[in-house]
Amino acid sequence: MEPPTLYAPEEVEAMRLYFPNGTKNLRACIRCRIIMTKEQFFQLGCPCCRDVLNMQENEGRVVACTTTLYQGIMAVIKPGSFATRFNGLDKRRPGCYALAVQGTIPEHILNEPDLMDDDLEECAHSPKRRRGGGSFDGSVTPATDRGPMSPSLGSPIIGQASVTPHHRSGGKVEISPRRT
Repeated sequence: MEPPTLYAPEEVEAMRLYFPNGTKNLRACIRCRIIMTKEQFFQLGCPCCRDVLNMQENEGRVVACTTTLYQGIMAVIKPGSFATRFNGLDKRRPGCYALAVQGTIPEHILNEPDLMDDDLEECAHSPKRRRGGGSFDGSVTPATDRGPMSPSLGSPIIGQASVTPHHRSGGKVEISPRRT
């Protein structure tokens, strides 16, 4: 029989950091299922999804990417044990994990890194923008032209149109730019 593994005090403190520090306001990350308090997610972010979800210091993201609707709790101390392999947690860091989580991460958060990469790539390969006058020709503003921002989404308004049915033209639909 193998003797129990002893951890150095600094390793224990690093592990303890990501275990829930209370029993109120517990939430589980929808992506990796780690359970911490809402305050811990806000202060530390999700230790497993840090690069993808960016929850640290962003309460809106904490609420959007975590849930209070989870079932079961499993404490992972030694990754790779039978219990962690059986529950799909064998590659996770020590912490408390939910066995089942209910909820979905909003698409705009999941696709954000892809959109940022696309924008950077587009900026690097696009020719210099033309400055000056010109008239409205019905074209849509490209994504690299960061025009007016949508107040509700915080993203650029690329183009808007209104559909006006013409009853005299036999049911045809005309699409014209919306004027504000």
